[in-house]
Amino acid sequence: MARKHIILFTILAICSIASGAVFGLLDLFGFVDGRHTLSLALLVIAAILLYITLLTLFLMELSNNKRERTFFLIVTALFAITFFLMSLHPVLTLLASLAYYLFLLYTHSATISRSHLYIRFSPREIFFPILRRSFTYFLILLALLTYSQSQRLVSENALISPAIVRTVMKPSIFMLNQQINSQLSPVLSSQVFTQAPLNERKTAIQTVLQKTVTSMQDPKTRSIYGFKTEEIPVSKVSIGTDGRVDIAPMIEAMLPSIAYKLNQYVKNYAAFAPLAVALLAYLILQPVIIPLQYFETGLTLIIFKILIKTGLIRIKEEQQIVQIPYV
Repeated sequence: MARKHIILFTILAICSIASGAVFGLLDLFGFVDGRHTLSLALLVIAAILLYITLLTLFLMELSNNKRERTFFLIVTALFAITFFLMSLHPVLTLLASLAYYLFLLYTHSATISRSHLYIRFSPREIFFPILRRSFTYFLILLALLTYSQSQRLVSENALISPAIVRTVMKPSIFMLNQQINSQLSPVLSSQVFTQAPLNERKTAIQTVLQKTVTSMQDPKTRSIYGFKTEEIPVSKVSIGTDGRVDIAPMIEAMLPSIAYKLNQYVKNYAAFAPLAVALLAYLILQPVIIPLQYFETGLTLIIFKILIKTGLIRIKEEQQIVQIPYV
């Protein structure tokens, strides 16, 4: 085996081992709700490893090595070993390894096809389309991880955490504050209210809020979205010296209860919820990949210029017979 082939295979093996470990450790839900800040770093490392793997596969094809398939099986096995050691999930390991092997095969065949399509060698035309499409396998791996993790969390009644509820409800809290303060505006601007002592003003506002909550309850169930009126801590509402209301502290106090009720609801659809979450993660992550492609475009052009100037990649010209139809 030529020295270049050994170097490229070694790089591919190292990337496969590291990728297996990174994907096995990746906790997407921990990243979303802030439980594991390490997941952000792991997500970035996973993207970098994918990029290096793609570049290595591209160079392996240019080197005309005929043992790629054997290499792919070996490095996929290395990926599977480290992935299983980190995740301890045999079925997920099998699926992730299959996705990784298909990714290697696709990149190999796509490189062969595109490298013969253009007269002039151009990384922008050959490498970048392969890079964009290969990210699909990256997203599939993330979707598989999401499916597995959400399946476990649904069974533990912990798919939706208070932190996720807090993040989702932030826009709603802002709008509700605007609406409540708008409704209270006539009261806040009245002379009787402005001249009353601060404690009396706060008590009056809390009374109004309590009546508002009571009026919102369902007459049949005596509840609002599953919460009894006495379970809604109106006393937690923050009231400023100017009388303006902020319901964020009240929602904060209710976050565990809201998360629990949502998890109870999701549990009724335990068979479909993980699949829906995985599909949602796949769709959400696609736009995230777009900014990375612009960064990788410039980086790849620099790398190929260096490889060509240093002689690690050489350009040669060949004559080819072209079939042209005529009448």
